[in-house]
Amino acid sequence: AEDRVLAFGEVSSPLYLDNAALAARLELERLHEVVSHWKEQIGEEGWQNIYAVICAAHQARYRETTRQYFQRLLHEKQGWDANYENRVVYAEHIHDTESAMQLLARHLLDQKASVTLFGDRTRLQEDLMSDGAAKYLDILLSSLA
Repeated sequence: AEDRVLAFGEVSSPLYLDNAALAARLELERLHEVVSHWKEQIGEEGWQNIYAVICAAHQARYRETTRQYFQRLLHEKQGWDANYENRVVYAEHIHDTESAMQLLARHLLDQKASVTLFGDRTRLQEDLMSDGAAKYLDILLSSLA
């Protein structure tokens, strides 16, 4: 039975990936159409100050389609952790405009505070204790190496 399942997967997986590629194309074409309309409405100057908050029910999957789109569109560094969230912010379990705006405000405030305190825009996007933890874990777990 396992051999039949593996054989089915081998035959069908390219079809799933082709279907997913078509779905991505359709999603991105529609998204780009909507965003291009917004860009026309706000003009080039307004566009330079745009932030994108992507609201979803689950944490961003690696290479999530919408995130890739906005990172490329807004000329942001490509990446998947908090260090790459500048103008593109992923909002897990946020489904309304007010909550998305509150998240963006916290994000911008954190970046300003991070620059003020540490001279690094992204330092507060990681655990404040992370440097100390990394050093102490080298000592604490040295006998396991």
